[in-house]
Amino acid sequence: MSGEIRFGSSQVDVTPQVGVELSGYLARQQPSVGLHDRIHARSLVIESSGRKAVLTVCDVLGFPDKLADEIRQAIAEKAGTDVDLVMLWGTHTHSGPAVASLNNCGTPDPKYIEVLRAGVIKSAGEAARELRPCSLYWAQTTCDVSRNRRIAWGSSRAAPPVPKELSLISCNDLETGKVLATLMHYTCHCVVMGGENRLISADLAGAAAGELSRVLSGSPTVLYANGACGDINPNAHPAGFDTLAQVGATMAQSAMSALSKPENIALDGIEGRFAQVELPARIMTEADLSGMARECREQERKARTENESFKARMFDAHAMWAEGLLEKSRAGAYPASIQLRIHRLQLGPVNLLGLSAEPLSYFSHVLRDAAPPWSLLVGYCDGLYGYLPSPEAMPEGGYEVSDACKYYGTPPLEAGAPRVAEKAIRGMLA
Repeated sequence: MSGEIRFGSSQVDVTPQVGVELSGYLARQQPSVGLHDRIHARSLVIESSGRKAVLTVCDVLGFPDKLADEIRQAIAEKAGTDVDLVMLWGTHTHSGPAVASLNNCGTPDPKYIEVLRAGVIKSAGEAARELRPCSLYWAQTTCDVSRNRRIAWGSSRAAPPVPKELSLISCNDLETGKVLATLMHYTCHCVVMGGENRLISADLAGAAAGELSRVLSGSPTVLYANGACGDINPNAHPAGFDTLAQVGATMAQSAMSALSKPENIALDGIEGRFAQVELPARIMTEADLSGMARECREQERKARTENESFKARMFDAHAMWAEGLLEKSRAGAYPASIQLRIHRLQLGPVNLLGLSAEPLSYFSHVLRDAAPPWSLLVGYCDGLYGYLPSPEAMPEGGYEVSDACKYYGTPPLEAGAPRVAEKAIRGMLA
């Protein structure tokens, strides 16, 4: 039987100074030259029967594992809860300040990282400080603003249906039913703005969450969670800020429709489980890595001679990747595996499954098959190592399989790695 439910929410501005580098695009000229919309850390605390779950999100590409660990531990201490009940993720905006180091895709500013850390922890602490009674609701609809980019790019000839569900978990006033805070979940890369944009922006997540907060009475805190969007882009990409506002308004309108017919969540317990799974990495020989580094440096020099700046940055990034793995191999430290973090947070009948990766949409369907109906996959959660391709994508290749690792600085995954991840996910949900 569910007891009293209490909640707290908070929003803290963590906008960096103009001039920081932005993360997400190799093609972008750095640094940022202006501000379009502000960057926030938002937290929602839900308590029942003395157990507190803390959900915290920030308008960034994602958090490196070590920084995520430090922030989650600090939040747990400040909120007075178990670290397994603290979930932290990035919205994956490609126009936010660099936090993770990706080769030639934005260099983090150490001073800003400390500002960000403090702001994220402050957000959770404020949310946990004053809890008040509420009722908890689930709502869901569909919203057609996304497409499978691997199909569009020609990387795949077939793919699972694009997940179009827009889901919400809302904390409502006990008497009036007014929404006091809500989590908004959708599966789509936050890339309405392309690599030519140099203005700081929360992109799709900020536009959708901000508009929903604006149209709801009292402007409550709206957290945005992204799903298995590794191969899902907006229909509008790349576009401008006017289009971004329109897409955000469309998503907010869909959310309002869903919130008009919510279903009550009987919160009969709060539980958390956290696991780390080693995904096998492809072992590359030192001869291969040395040859790749040499070839990339030659191509970089040629591109610079021909004033092809994008190609020069690309080959420089690929050379840095090969040189980095070669150095590790020579030191006997070549990574034989890549760690995937899996975090299950149960709010009664609702399941949030966090993955520290950019999972392809295939894993949305794994969740749908293996989990109860009210379940959401949260990507970029509790860390970020890179892409998690589907089993079908591995032999097809393409950016998510073969190239993205060169920017993350990790070895490519072995062909069987997605099945290892799937088995672990199903085991976590069993």
